[in-house]
Amino acid sequence: MYLDSLCGADLGGAGEAAATAAHELLHNLGARPRLHGCSGSPAHTCDATFDILYYAVESGALLESLRLDVGRDDYYGLSRAGGAPDVRDSPFLERVGGAGAFLYRVYRGETLFAEVGALMATDVAPIGSTLVYTLRAADADGYLSAPQTIRFKVGAGIVDGTGAIVRDSVAPPRVTGLRATAASRAVVLRWRAVTDAGGLAGYRVLRGGRPFAQLVGHPSLELRASQAHATWAVAAVDLAGNTGAASKPLRLT
Repeated sequence: MYLDSLCGADLGGAGEAAATAAHELLHNLGARPRLHGCSGSPAHTCDATFDILYYAVESGALLESLRLDVGRDDYYGLSRAGGAPDVRDSPFLERVGGAGAFLYRVYRGETLFAEVGALMATDVAPIGSTLVYTLRAADADGYLSAPQTIRFKVGAGIVDGTGAIVRDSVAPPRVTGLRATAASRAVVLRWRAVTDAGGLAGYRVLRGGRPFAQLVGHPSLELRASQAHATWAVAAVDLAGNTGAASKPLRLT
């Protein structure tokens, strides 16, 4: 594209030369106003001076200050058919991010593991194994987003290349074996101890579905007999704040 007297005036400054180049390029892609053509210049718009297809560009105007088809009713992104071509349909352009839902491609290592429309995918692997997952979004035209990769150790969470935990995203196992024994004017709740790869912060005791007292650091809790009449459950909490599934409820009467 030959810019005549503009050549060299503000090249590289995203100013008048850039605006003129974009303006002329739109003409070559078939842009022609549908509703707001100028009198005597039907190839230009006259509804807004900051439309990039306006018949004149003000000296010193920056390309970023101009807009592509103000109102989307003349030559780009048209909502109603007929009257003027839509630049988006130019045979010289290929649409990116067209109609249709995104799909997500999940790779395990170098192998495509799943292609899903939901925001999740499920995998099964032995405890202690480390897997590398890569996620890429794919649009209806087959274009792929930049890859996002994590390294995951089953039973531990997201790890780095050395195997050290970066983020513990795995909840502790479910507490089992909840039982109660009577003592002098007291009731003692006991359950089986739980281990967690990232370290255990303690146990959350639930009375009627609500937290009771603070986290308990060992697998037992002594209650006053007057407190014991309720339904109890216990869940393990790790150092990262992940809470495991609660135990089977135990009702004391």
